[in-house]
Amino acid sequence: MEGFISGIPYLMLVDTGANGTLVRTNLAQKLKEKYIYTAPNISLKTATGEKAVILGKLHAAIECGCRKFQHSIYVADITDPCILGQDFLQKFNFTVDLEQYEIRTGGEEIPLFSASVEHSKLCSVLAKEKAIIPATSECLILELKMFLDNSNTP
Repeated sequence: MEGFISGIPYLMLVDTGANGTLVRTNLAQKLKEKYIYTAPNISLKTATGEKAVILGKLHAAIECGCRKFQHSIYVADITDPCILGQDFLQKFNFTVDLEQYEIRTGGEEIPLFSASVEHSKLCSVLAKEKAIIPATSECLILELKMFLDNSNTP
């Protein structure tokens, strides 16, 4: 979803499986909030099973829809610009509605998916058979390794 941290626009991933709210390190450095350094012995496990070290913490205003929420955000080297985790969603009584593709709080409905072209991601896929993959879904390509092994790609 689209949102702001301290007035700076970010594309935010709403992740009900994430315990904490995170911002990517290079983006945290652009924020004017005081960046609190954390000892490097604290880490988290990502959705892919990888380990990411928590580099710090900051307190900032997160804007979702028309409302601002003061919240603590952990800083880590993550792929997404920002992840809104369970700590944020529960603290501010958000309801995640996957059927309507929105989150709600205080009577406000906030769309989860951006319709703006600037955030669109394009990918090229070569498939052996025709497959229809609906928008906002994913498909597991099973024979990728075999294709790569038989290709002339270095």
